[in-house]
Amino acid sequence: MMLRNLVRAVVPVAGPAAALVAALAATLAATPVQAQAALPPGLEPVPPETWTAEMLLGAEVRDLAAESVAAVRDVQLSPEGRLQGLLVEIGGLWGIGARTVAVPLTQVTVARPADAPVKGEVRVHLAISADALKSLPEVEG
Repeated sequence: MMLRNLVRAVVPVAGPAAALVAALAATLAATPVQAQAALPPGLEPVPPETWTAEMLLGAEVRDLAAESVAAVRDVQLSPEGRLQGLLVEIGGLWGIGARTVAVPLTQVTVARPADAPVKGEVRVHLAISADALKSLPEVEG
């Protein structure tokens, strides 16, 4: 059972708590589901709540086939300051002819080698193909 439905099924919705339960259910319904890219053996996912700009900047980006296709150039933040997407640089050679595209976090899995230290280098794995990445619109700046 999905968490959204579990909240409605388990929590009584009578009295003053009804508004709180309704708000929680609406928030869960509006939260995008994280796509999980298949990770190669030896890698483990890094929990999204621990992702930081410092961790992600410069990280290698791999597509659905686990091929290196880009690098994280910058991060997108919401008006509230929350991480909402990655700006990745694709194509080109040494930055010449490269394009920057925005990848939503719903298409991202961050991973590190299972034997790496906690602050070790991470890789970004996408739940989309290289062709899909190339088809994303360019972001200025």
